[in-house]
Amino acid sequence: MPATAPNPFWTRLESPRASALVFLALALGLLLPGISSLPLMDRDEPRFAQATHEMRERGEWIVPYFNGDYRFDKPVGSYWLMRVHYWIFGKSEIGARLHSVWSAWLVAVTLGALGRFLFSARAGFLAGLAWLTSAQVLIHGRLCVADMPMILGTVLSFYALARLLFAQEEPPRFNRWFWLLVGSQAFAFLVKGPIPLVVLVLGLLLYRWPLGRVAVPWGRLQPLSFLVFYLLGLGTWGIPALWQTEGAFWEGGMGEHVIERGLQSFNGRLFLPVLPYLLFALISLFPWMAFLLTLTRERCRKLGPKGAFLLAWFLAPYLVFALYRTQLPHYVLPGFGGFFLLLLAEGRLPQLASPAQRRWFWLPFGLFAGAALFLFLLAVAAPLPEGLSGLRNLFGLAGLLIAGLVLGLGFLRKQALGLFLGANLVSALVVEGLGRQVRALHPALAIQELAKDLPTGTEFRACRFTEPSLVFYSQGAWEMRDDEAATAAWLAPGKNRLAVFLLREWTTEQVFDAFPDFKNIEVEREYEDLLRPLLPTEGYRYQIVTGFNAARTAWVEVLVALPSFESKTLKPET
Repeated sequence: MPATAPNPFWTRLESPRASALVFLALALGLLLPGISSLPLMDRDEPRFAQATHEMRERGEWIVPYFNGDYRFDKPVGSYWLMRVHYWIFGKSEIGARLHSVWSAWLVAVTLGALGRFLFSARAGFLAGLAWLTSAQVLIHGRLCVADMPMILGTVLSFYALARLLFAQEEPPRFNRWFWLLVGSQAFAFLVKGPIPLVVLVLGLLLYRWPLGRVAVPWGRLQPLSFLVFYLLGLGTWGIPALWQTEGAFWEGGMGEHVIERGLQSFNGRLFLPVLPYLLFALISLFPWMAFLLTLTRERCRKLGPKGAFLLAWFLAPYLVFALYRTQLPHYVLPGFGGFFLLLLAEGRLPQLASPAQRRWFWLPFGLFAGAALFLFLLAVAAPLPEGLSGLRNLFGLAGLLIAGLVLGLGFLRKQALGLFLGANLVSALVVEGLGRQVRALHPALAIQELAKDLPTGTEFRACRFTEPSLVFYSQGAWEMRDDEAATAAWLAPGKNRLAVFLLREWTTEQVFDAFPDFKNIEVEREYEDLLRPLLPTEGYRYQIVTGFNAARTAWVEVLVALPSFESKTLKPET
């Protein structure tokens, strides 16, 4: 038989520059939509974004601040990255989030380089493509948090580790891969703390004993030298931070936000070791989790020590966080690169060859298809109370987004890579529409609009609606309280003071618990009963704001008290 002519597309991708440009186009097409239309979503996003702004305002480079107080949740690296984008775009959603986009892109480039080194250019390209199209990356690749830069540092360190472990010739001491290993791990720590080093060490130990069972060339890794230079790198920031805060940064950052979080369940959630992450994987690794069973024992054995290395990399974060009580889905993202390289090591899309593999395929497919159908039904037929009618468009757009991802999986099943990418790009455009809808319903933005003409120096206080987004979307610090009487008394006539009171809240859990008739949704706060006797009748005007609080996935109704020099009776405007 005559030899098959080489495919020009794959031939071009032999060039690292060409594949990096393709990854860049995909990252921009998949992650930029919605990055500026979506308001800051969960509670961490506005904290990161506002802390960067406050550091700029203070001329501070060492210690982050939020709402006028220290913020010890994470080290300073991600704030430095956002600060660059604030200098270009100002205090904005795109300035706060852009570091996640380019970090996701550079992870794809690194996976492409590692796949090219271990297997082939095609394997590396497919691994990078799989990374950019996985569900958890499509979420965190457009968020203002520290995860994507931390994952970039982790992936770079595993790339450097692979170059040291699998070099055909003995590399010189202190070569470029050693320095990349040290630098990438120091960068990852400065972004999010010590977890990347724990993942790297555990991955190396898994490779050495239960999985690879091969001798590790410790001389190439120079562990003692690595530790010395790693600590020196951290000390350039850590020592000034500890000195400036008199040790409080270590006590708060490590003691509270690393150790205590590992010992306490998140929001009172039932703690189940291991199992939640197995369920999360069906969602986070969608659509590629549908091909999990193609990783047969025979395939992994054929890959030899390289396959054991990638499997150890993939499993290490799961083992680290198996007993970590917070149990959030994105914690295991640092191991995704190992999974994608292992899955696509042969340089082709996975093929479902056995009945078991085909049956497994329908589990994540059916999970996402069912979720899309359920959201469509809610958008069309749910008898929502009048106050929650704005959720219909959100349900419909979310269902359309998920349906596009399901369609993409169908194309992937048929080996239609171009159609798969097309479906993902269409879904990304839906995110833009979803962002605009969420923005129109965001209560903090509505409150910002009401307060935009208030004079400089206005004081702000929030009662029970204590969302960090209030701080980012306003021009001053907020005092957060949970006492209606004290907050109402604080509203002294003649003072430039604004207060926000939570009146009612319908959480997603309450809405779904009331399905299908929605007649039994509990109301947590009542305006008439609690606030009317407390609020001043003169010197203030009142406005009721309703909307979707993305931080708690809840529909809320809040009362905004605004200073006014006109006497006005207590009759809230709707």
